Amino acid sequence: MKRLSQLSLVAFSLGLTACATAPAPQQASTPVVAAPVPVVIPIITNELIAGTTAVVEVAPVLVPRFASEAELKAAEARQNARTQARNTRRNTNSQTATTAVSTPAPESTNTTADHLNVGELDELIQYLVERAGNYPPRFTDRRERHQAETETKQMIDALDKLVVQPNASFDLLIRAVQLNQVARNLDIGAQSAVKAGVYMRRAIALNPEHPAANYWYGTMLTEGGGFKEGIPYLNRAAQAGYKKAYLALAQAYLHIDQRPNALSALESYSIAVPEQQAATSTLIEQVRAGKSSVWTP
Repeated sequence: MKRLSQLSLVAFSLGLTACATAPAPQQASTPVVAAPVPVVIPIITNELIAGTTAVVEVAPVLVPRFASEAELKAAEARQNARTQARNTRRNTNSQTATTAVSTPAPESTNTTADHLNVGELDELIQYLVERAGNYPPRFTDRRERHQAETETKQMIDALDKLVVQPNASFDLLIRAVQLNQVARNLDIGAQSAVKAGVYMRRAIALNPEHPAANYWYGTMLTEGGGFKEGIPYLNRAAQAGYKKAYLALAQAYLHIDQRPNALSALESYSIAVPEQQAATSTLIEQVRAGKSSVWTP
């Protein structure tokens, strides 16, 4: 057991080291060590990057229960609507053209190991990020969360086969970062924080100015406890047009007791996203009154 604990500490340290060594703006200092994320015997080594996934003990999935029949029917209706929308999207894609993401083997330009439907993948990522891209996750009921956890695991398994290759593209890596960040927030992957850090380091090395790369790197730093270190990346993302970065900035400023700066970030978000002005105005008033989180209701 002592040996497993040592391996767990090594695994978590790998993820922090991966994030901390990425290129940083001039304002950023060395990232602080983040608070450990609760894990279930994570065992991961550099073999993961080489294509061999380490064995991890995973807790059994519990079947969600519902307080009433009405709650169950409401959850089923929401799930059916999502399934129907996805099927419609899949049929539309098949009638036009099949768009795929493929990564050739390192020594061949003709071999495609796996294919992922870009439209379906991005639709799923958008849905998951809206509800679990930041902590704590926001789901309407337990069945919706259970379904999200299942789909996240399945998509991560598919992407891992592609992004472990040394020539994986920036687009694949940033998608893998988002999914593993979601898995971390859902507490469903003991090695998700480590993998997100590894993939993030590779993505930002390929395109250090990309708004999404800066947003996700800043988010990973701030949610790991490095609030001051993550703010420059979030600022860069916001200035490049990544609107959600203003919300992440507001949250980071609240964590370091800079409420005026948090309010300024929220006001910038209200201007950048006019269709959300009413909701943002309410949030601004709540923050003025002492609210400490922009992610919770």
